[in-house]
Amino acid sequence: MQEFDFQVGARLPLVTIQGRLQTADGKPPRPEDNPQVRFKEPGLYGQIEQQPIQIDADGRFEFQLCEGVTYSAFAFAGRPRSQTYSAPIEFTPTSTNNSLIFTLDKSADEFRNLRPN
Repeated sequence: MQEFDFQVGARLPLVTIQGRLQTADGKPPRPEDNPQVRFKEPGLYGQIEQQPIQIDADGRFEFQLCEGVTYSAFAFAGRPRSQTYSAPIEFTPTSTNNSLIFTLDKSADEFRNLRPN
């Protein structure tokens, strides 16, 4: 029999991320195009959100993430095989770095070429 003593640190504070999706012409994506945002571990691995993030008719959304932890994120909209994507980004949310704007202006091929290997 072995005994282990694990020390768990304090809970990380959460930051509310406020974001917006827009098309290349600066307009919000159409609701019927099912716009979506994905937050992942750096390098676009390991999806963070467990349910779709709600995006309103103006393309705005809110989501809570741990402060000081680095994430990858991107957005997309449209029908399968003709979706438009944003460029993927990496960011570390803080109380002053809590706003994101995703511009949906990349094809699936362009998005794949922008992803880290």
